[in-house]
Amino acid sequence: MKISVVVPLFNEERCIQAFWQRLRAAINRIPFDFEVIFIDDASQDQTWRGICQIHKQDSRVKGIRLGLHGGHQVAFFAGLRQASGHAVIMMDGDLQHPPEKIPTLIQEWKKGVDLVYGFKTSQAGRGFLKKYLNQLFHWLLSIRSGVFFHPETSDFQILDRKLVEKILATWQPSTFLRGWIHRQATGREKIPFDAARRYGGKSRQSPIKLTGLGIQTLLCPTPSQSSKLSSFYQIQETVGCSQ
Repeated sequence: MKISVVVPLFNEERCIQAFWQRLRAAINRIPFDFEVIFIDDASQDQTWRGICQIHKQDSRVKGIRLGLHGGHQVAFFAGLRQASGHAVIMMDGDLQHPPEKIPTLIQEWKKGVDLVYGFKTSQAGRGFLKKYLNQLFHWLLSIRSGVFFHPETSDFQILDRKLVEKILATWQPSTFLRGWIHRQATGREKIPFDAARRYGGKSRQSPIKLTGLGIQTLLCPTPSQSSKLSSFYQIQETVGCSQ
């Protein structure tokens, strides 16, 4: 059994080594084969150098460097296209998503559902406005899509291979990836987790950016047929990858 872990990164040179130490410790205790795919979303610092250094230390680690900054969702999708596991874990690389919860995600996935996602019971350092906007967004998304979203739904999740194939075949960048994953899932389960303060700096998601994303998502609940796969992203270089 093989599990893929997909982690998008943008200007995370201060965090990547600390993240890898905790992720490595977590997956080394699980009796499965693992691959870890870091996606450098056109960082302007030494994030790519950090990925290459980790790859030299552990062949399970692969890296994709995007030529243009595509954003969180596009970076995740680039990693999903490379992932070859029977299941794929998606998580952020700033240590807000705790690697120590990975065994719980896998345990729930093994019960037969095709999506297990984490919801935040708390988040260190998050202000009231961000919390309110996040919960409002998921409430409106539930109404707009007809699929229930927990108010604190996150991108920390595990997808069965069948669901991954659905997403690869249907998702377009005009659509909110997290929402599309939940809409395509035939069985869902959730687990709680405490989100830590972002490692090495402040969040780049301001209330204005979050509001803009919410408006775009609610206006575009389904993929646009005019979008083309070739326009999603451009791969500049890779390490350990087949493409």
